[in-house]
Amino acid sequence: MRLRYVLCVLNGITIGVSVIALLLWRSSWPFVVAFAIFTLAIDAYFLVNRHMFRLLEREDWPALCVWLEQRVFVQGRYTARFTRLLANTYLTLADSAAVRELEQKTALANPSLIEENALVFGVARLLSKDIADVAPFFSARLDAAVRVPGTARKRALNTSSWLRWYYGFSLLLDRQYPRASEQFIILINEISPAPLITGLSAFLLVDTLSKALVERKAELLTVAENGRRQTRKRLPRIQDWNKAVSEACGEIHAVILLPRLRDAGEWLYTASGVR
Repeated sequence: MRLRYVLCVLNGITIGVSVIALLLWRSSWPFVVAFAIFTLAIDAYFLVNRHMFRLLEREDWPALCVWLEQRVFVQGRYTARFTRLLANTYLTLADSAAVRELEQKTALANPSLIEENALVFGVARLLSKDIADVAPFFSARLDAAVRVPGTARKRALNTSSWLRWYYGFSLLLDRQYPRASEQFIILINEISPAPLITGLSAFLLVDTLSKALVERKAELLTVAENGRRQTRKRLPRIQDWNKAVSEACGEIHAVILLPRLRDAGEWLYTASGVR
């Protein structure tokens, strides 16, 4: 039903704009033609993919997997949209092995998509509990962020920071505590573009690494407190933190961290920040 409403709204807009443009036809006809073509293209896109949108609306993940597998594996349509959606759907179904298989096939068909979806494929490795294989994957992609201007650059920097965070986290899970602490310290000292990453890094320094690296406890607590101050400067209230968490959970790599993000929020906004 929502798809039908969207199409009706788009067609209504087209008709309204076209009527106005007709009054100024001599000067506006190129705009009318271009807008009509644009609207027809959108209508065609929704019609061609209407089954996919219906499955997404119903949250019928198994059926969506079947539909996407037909496009990707059978038809060979290894596009950015289909590959990412299929990987996310597999993760929603907790099928990390299927994501690994998708990664292997994508690497052969369209290698650039591995870099574009490094977080999704890296998280799948993490969930498969093959910890020794996770850190090298993230490490190899730390310097792969493209330098581009404006909003795209900010997004690239944000992705790069998440890659570094997951690299540090994978080292922590592998009990390589000194190397893990280095990554979280970098994220705090260089001021990550995402305050969630800064706060989460500070929390792990306090909650885990300061206890594992007793000889460096004072240093790690000092850095963690700096990260805590940075986070609270950018997100003054716990309500701001919770809102940022909700927004971040639009991505699967943040959803799996939800329990840790909640614990980090509790620590960040206590009176002393000491657990």
